[in-house]
Amino acid sequence: MFDKKMTLEKFFYDNKNGFDTLVWLHKIFNKFFKEQNEAVATYNSLIRLYMDFKKGFQEEQAEKLKKYLSLIRTQTGTNKWDIYRNCVLCIYCKGNETGHRIGIECVFEEETYEYPLGKLHIYIASWAEPHFDSYEGELRAAYPESHIYSKFKNRLFLPIAAITPEGNKDVIISILEKTYNTLKGIIDKHK
Repeated sequence: MFDKKMTLEKFFYDNKNGFDTLVWLHKIFNKFFKEQNEAVATYNSLIRLYMDFKKGFQEEQAEKLKKYLSLIRTQTGTNKWDIYRNCVLCIYCKGNETGHRIGIECVFEEETYEYPLGKLHIYIASWAEPHFDSYEGELRAAYPESHIYSKFKNRLFLPIAAITPEGNKDVIISILEKTYNTLKGIIDKHK
């Protein structure tokens, strides 16, 4: 290692071209880091633009959910429907005497080029596996094509529909009403 150090020192300090080489390396590194900083700035700018673009769609999704909220409250005759965190239209039902929590959730997912708002997914959701167990047989009978799955933690979801919102307001409200009546009927049997 010592010999290499001496060789480099000799090259840079004893060689009359050594200083020129250092200047050249300094210019190359400066140019490289300047270009990298510009690339990072451009990248950050693109991310900000995308986030602003996406925020616009999220605001439109929230507006649609507010419209659906008003319509479904009228259609089902209950004010228990709500919007959670500005992005989930939901109604939470307290089940039988053990307090099993189960309900209906609607959320926009799967944004694509064709559907920038995404599809509105309608689920029957429970907060824990045991909460779902009381109703599983009847829910499977009511929705035989749907498959129960866990999305996160130990919450369970039974997908009911995935609908593009454009021009399907009446279909969405109809499915929500039917799902609400089905779930309410099942819960009422267990009270």
